[in-house]
Amino acid sequence: MQRPVPILVFGILNLVFAALGLCGHAGSGVLLIIPDVPSNPGIHLMHTNAGYRGFVIASLVAGLPITALLAGAGAGLLSSKAWGRTLSIVYAYASILFTILTFVGTLMFMMPPLIELARQNNSPENYGALGGGIGGMVGSLIGLAYPIVLLVFMYRPSVRAFFAQPQPAEAMVNPW
Repeated sequence: MQRPVPILVFGILNLVFAALGLCGHAGSGVLLIIPDVPSNPGIHLMHTNAGYRGFVIASLVAGLPITALLAGAGAGLLSSKAWGRTLSIVYAYASILFTILTFVGTLMFMMPPLIELARQNNSPENYGALGGGIGGMVGSLIGLAYPIVLLVFMYRPSVRAFFAQPQPAEAMVNPW
């Protein structure tokens, strides 16, 4: 049976999104180590609000294995291995759960201090930070689309049938 096109497409997308995820994690890590910038409400909040800082650190710690899972799933799909489909499914469920928890965490730890800051000081920077927080929450909900679509395709009959068939034995390579 020939490999269904969605397996190739999602294998590539998984690797691309994993690379983008690593870039996002690196950027968030940098924000944790740079000095406080009082004129930047987001960075200032990270340095002055222990709850928000802890939330960001927890997100990074939990997000890195999920990103690694996505990369492994992409490699497995591209090499037509059944475990690539399994990892894709595990990633999708983990990503959906992680996104929901991140959304709730943002509501709890980031938005209240930003709203309070905007109430205390009507500066464009504070309202910009508040808008960025709202935009990030909306973006995270939009980010649910990929894992949901991935799940739909990984459960399609053609994809399931492809991975259910016996895999041909790897040809023995004679090193001599």
